[in-house]
Amino acid sequence: MIFCFLSTAVLYIVSLIVLIISTVIAVIFYQSAVLPAGILVVISFMTAILAHFGAKKLYYGSISCTAEDFDKWYSRQIKIARRCFRSSRMVVMLNTAYVCCAFEKTEECRSVLMQARSLVEMYGNAYYRYIYLTAVLALKEKTHDMRYVSELIAEIYALIRSPIFPKYESKKDCLLRCDYALAELRLYVSSPEQSAADKNTALKLRQLALELSRQDSRLEETIGYSKLAFYYNVGLTTALLGDSATADKFLSYIASAPYGFPLCARARRYLITRDLTALMETMP
Repeated sequence: MIFCFLSTAVLYIVSLIVLIISTVIAVIFYQSAVLPAGILVVISFMTAILAHFGAKKLYYGSISCTAEDFDKWYSRQIKIARRCFRSSRMVVMLNTAYVCCAFEKTEECRSVLMQARSLVEMYGNAYYRYIYLTAVLALKEKTHDMRYVSELIAEIYALIRSPIFPKYESKKDCLLRCDYALAELRLYVSSPEQSAADKNTALKLRQLALELSRQDSRLEETIGYSKLAFYYNVGLTTALLGDSATADKFLSYIASAPYGFPLCARARRYLITRDLTALMETMP
């Protein structure tokens, strides 16, 4: 990702030049220039590390969705992805698909996922396949396409429980997110009246949403969508369970958020109309 940004690319190239120069000096003047050459080597390594962390910081800044035009944001992410190599390109594409779903830009999301699929299969990492499959599930939810959803969720569960799933990733957290997705599906496929009657599903989704809302990663906090989506379901389920005052607190938080996500507009509409159907139009 270093070469995605001009400043970090220049810094990295300079570090390589310094490393080459210091090596040449050490070879030619090995008796008198060992110390200066060593200092230059240390400087080259430090600038290379700085370039790495600088690129990561610039990427996080680029993916932030606060008050930014989606088309401009999307165009920039595609350019960044094209400058990346292998796993970095895959990660950028999967993050882009996630934000496309957040903005409910389904065509853009589908396009990105089609490009990411070959990278995921080539890289062969089970965790990134899990991320890819959850993105596919999110796209299906946004487009109200319930075909093969049960099979898709079963595949995600099986992947997490398989021995090839990386040990450094938390299986417990991933399984928790799967439980959340399943409870969410069960709630949203019903009408508001049916969902209100099915208190067990509403209570389970509310509990899972509250628990997951406290587990945002740095990337999720940067994007700003994840916590809003969890709070959205907390607000919805709380309203279905009859506690309108508490529901309003969560939905007011979403409605006042400085983002252009469609779920913010739906929360504002509900607070005006008090129509639960508005909240259940699309899964967050």
